[in-house]
Amino acid sequence: MKYTLYMNLKEKNIMPINQLISGCFAMFIQPALYVYPRVITVYFMLLCVPFLASAEDISVLYKEKCAVCHGENGDGVSIASHSMRVKPTNFVAGNYKYRTTSWGEFPADTDIERSIRYGLMGTSMPVWDDLLSDKQISGMVQYIKSLSKRKFIKSKQIVVPQFNLNDVNIENGKKLYNEVGCIKCHGINLDGNEYLISRIKNNISEGVTARDLTDYRNYRWGSSLTDLYIRIYTGLNGSEMQGYDMRLSENEIKDISAYISVIFNEKEKKRWLRPEEQTVEERGDYLLSIGTCELCHTSMSLDASFIKELAYAGGTKVVSPQDGVFYSRNITSDMESGLGKWSVEEIKRAIRLGESRDGGMLYAFSMPWIFYYTMSDSDAEAIALALKKIPPIYNKIPSNEPAGFWQSFISKSQVILGIIDRTLGFAHNSYGIRDRKKGKSIPDQSDKRHWSILPPMGFVPAEKVVGVAGFDLPIPAATGSEVEDAKLKIGRYLISIGPCSLCHTPTSGKFILKGAARLSGGIRVSLNHFGTIYTGNLTSDLETGLGRWSDREIRRALKSGIKKDGSMMHFQAMPWSIFSNITEADTEAMIAYLRTLPPVYKRMPKATSTNLVDYTISDHDFGIQEKRHDE
Repeated sequence: MKYTLYMNLKEKNIMPINQLISGCFAMFIQPALYVYPRVITVYFMLLCVPFLASAEDISVLYKEKCAVCHGENGDGVSIASHSMRVKPTNFVAGNYKYRTTSWGEFPADTDIERSIRYGLMGTSMPVWDDLLSDKQISGMVQYIKSLSKRKFIKSKQIVVPQFNLNDVNIENGKKLYNEVGCIKCHGINLDGNEYLISRIKNNISEGVTARDLTDYRNYRWGSSLTDLYIRIYTGLNGSEMQGYDMRLSENEIKDISAYISVIFNEKEKKRWLRPEEQTVEERGDYLLSIGTCELCHTSMSLDASFIKELAYAGGTKVVSPQDGVFYSRNITSDMESGLGKWSVEEIKRAIRLGESRDGGMLYAFSMPWIFYYTMSDSDAEAIALALKKIPPIYNKIPSNEPAGFWQSFISKSQVILGIIDRTLGFAHNSYGIRDRKKGKSIPDQSDKRHWSILPPMGFVPAEKVVGVAGFDLPIPAATGSEVEDAKLKIGRYLISIGPCSLCHTPTSGKFILKGAARLSGGIRVSLNHFGTIYTGNLTSDLETGLGRWSDREIRRALKSGIKKDGSMMHFQAMPWSIFSNITEADTEAMIAYLRTLPPVYKRMPKATSTNLVDYTISDHDFGIQEKRHDE
């Protein structure tokens, strides 16, 4: 392994070990050919051997902790980055946004170290300070720098003044904000909508958006006065936010920093009473990015990554022994094979009520509309509009193959009696037809109503079924604080319409699920890439739930896929790459709500290996609720 390392380093003009050793012997054989500088060079090369060995360890650490987002070679392209709205830093390009050096210059080592230690708010980049040693972090800084195709040049760090609100002129800061161009992107309300509107007008769908400056959680590197000063002074490399060090004086930058700080601190007082105002388009794009639409409606490759060119185009084969074979729909805007001919109202009713356009009902366990019933009408409409905007991809989906009446009846009865488990298998690759000529011979999908108990339940209206099912999450007790109660309400709503409720709610064939047990986990998930695991207990139980987890640890698991012990979760088992798009404010509200759940003791079986090629889910409750004597 070490020999391989040195051979790789040879390509970077570092002396291979065989040349190093032979050079040492040559000094004694032909001393006249060597002078003191060469002796000193070889001496220092010998000192570097332990460092080179540690570099090997750092490269392994990078592959274990960083490559899943930043890519094997550091270019920011990976199996997880596809779903992220804020893309991981491209170390190869070397454009580092967050620095204490001037615009266009490389960051200092301490800048990269800060990003590793404390993460970047609003992204999937987590805090590593408590999981990596100082030596590992400093080694990672050097390794990351080595990935750049640009030669790192040491840059001078700026002098960052320490100041407070008593040292500045806030009114002048407001005046400068309007005059020097901040308002053109961040808008009169500092929420970034001005830039968003201009992008919509010019039909620009990709690129960097202007930051909403009214929420301190949106500041990647912190929101103190000095943090704001650094951002304005140095700018963000690789973006339209250039440094203002050549246009503004130190005092003027202080004034603008103070003005922004005052605005977001004032808004924070009413943050939860008046949630963020978003346009319908913005809300829809956001909800689509944090939901499971992409997870189910984008086919997987054999390596369990998304087939990017078929994003939202459906074609995933879903097999249920109790109900038959189903194929996830093409939900792009394609007129022939997608949702192009569906109205916004029809899409809304499919999301919330499971109604198909042809009058049938969507299968509730592959399209979990039962969980989305609690979604507000306005949010369902926003998602429908967002789906209508997805670029068309022709991918004709085969017709579903429902199980026969008696097969379904007998199999479901066995599930209810606990004789067998209900499972869903998600096959790799797309089963859609990309060729339009071949696609014309395939009939459009038709839907039949399926229920977990008896087929005759199809005559019961969807609203009645959802109401009786008891899918409502526990309502937190009043805290006595209007602000805190509003935050908990938002958190409960987001948990109820999101994958948390969907994946951490076992059924065991029973349809009525109530109380904190709704989120106590225990569903079995299997795939050969990560083995067989069980969804976690999200209640506040101290032994088996989140009771001993800090808010930071929960956030890190949700948005970065890192467990309490520092090990990584596979992004197809826990779709953290999608959840990385959840805003910090919404993340805070969700965690606050989870804290209110009463404890439910339920420990999970240990993970095991599996040879299953298809992604398989069983909704049986595999959690163990009896305490062991040795606990």
